Amino acid sequence: MTDAKMVLNPGSNFPLTFYNVDKNIMRKMVMLLEEGKNKGYRAQSRPLVGLIAETGLRCKEIDDYILEFKPRYLNKIEELKNSTEDWNTASERDKKRLLREFREEAVESLDIIPACNLERLFEDEDKDAIALLIAATYTKTADTSRMLRELKGFESIIKHFEIGTSADGPCPHCEQMAEKKYSFNDLPKFPLHIGCRCSLQYICK
Repeated sequence: MTDAKMVLNPGSNFPLTFYNVDKNIMRKMVMLLEEGKNKGYRAQSRPLVGLIAETGLRCKEIDDYILEFKPRYLNKIEELKNSTEDWNTASERDKKRLLREFREEAVESLDIIPACNLERLFEDEDKDAIALLIAATYTKTADTSRMLRELKGFESIIKHFEIGTSADGPCPHCEQMAEKKYSFNDLPKFPLHIGCRCSLQYICK
């Protein structure tokens, strides 16, 4: 018997809410995530793929992201097709090449870009992409929460916090957030979004 809704990491900065799960499934998911947390997100996420396929579990935060951003992604692709004169007369080979370019441009047009293959997430609801988002968000949330707990009592030596952006380049949302400096009292919810690639950093006085 599954519960209607369960939270993987209650009380954290970025709770992950799951449907089609029970306590045994949640315990297994936490065990898999904890066992792989020092292996990197991709290695950590692989055991989750089978669990997702076996149980049909769904993550509300991932579903919400797909619901909001998939239409923007697909609409951008259609817009690019309609604005490309050669699209209708192009050969199948050229259409495949153009479609790859359109997909890349559609992803880059989004203001929030998680660390996964968005083409596979939006077009196939790919379990590897979903597992990667769960692993990345869970671990980033846990690491940030632990850092902030360890800094409690040392507020007087902290000058400010900064958002450290990914070497792959931040998405527009994170880039805007990274322009600001933050104190303990006005820290944003972190990770900044599902599958965020950025890090929260503190600068001492």
